[in-house]
Amino acid sequence: MDLDSRVAPAEPPGLPSHLILRQTAPCNEFAHPSVWLFGVLQEERDSKHLKRLFHKASLPVAILVLASLALSLAACTSADDPNESNAAIISAMDILDKAGLHVIDDSLNKEGKVPADARTKALHLQTVVLLTKWPKEFSGQAKTLAKIFGDLAKSLDGDSQDVKKAGEDAKKAHDAAHDFSRDVWAHLQSEAGITSADATDDHGK
Repeated sequence: MDLDSRVAPAEPPGLPSHLILRQTAPCNEFAHPSVWLFGVLQEERDSKHLKRLFHKASLPVAILVLASLALSLAACTSADDPNESNAAIISAMDILDKAGLHVIDDSLNKEGKVPADARTKALHLQTVVLLTKWPKEFSGQAKTLAKIFGDLAKSLDGDSQDVKKAGEDAKKAHDAAHDFSRDVWAHLQSEAGITSADATDDHGK
């Protein structure tokens, strides 16, 4: 269903009409549904309408409001927007490329030192990779990379830290992330119409 053409639902008891109408705004007016919801709540937090609604209105009305907001968010997030998908992938790649895996690799394997934030970074990167919706051709590669980050985090656990294994896992993570970055950026550059001759493959630090 075209979200731009949706008809505003009838106003439930106690819910201000301007909030109902804002629920039907096109998804592309907002950077992300969560940003939209945050904005709505920020603007309405001191509103006498919401104070009356949540403090004095019946429970069914409050549930109706929350359900209506949830449905609006679901509609926005279900929209198949290639630009939004690419933006999410670019954000994930920016995090991966700037994570400092090269430094962690060198610190463990050349200096025999464990960076204080290495385990936290490994867990964060594993989370980023698992939660990002990658193109189908990268799903297997992403799962493998996430497992490697998980292995690195496990070997760096404070109670059972294995520096030798951590060094091996750090190198695997460094190499795998570099290969993944190269492949995904090649895909994104192709989407953007950039030829391989124009693209670069800088090994991030």
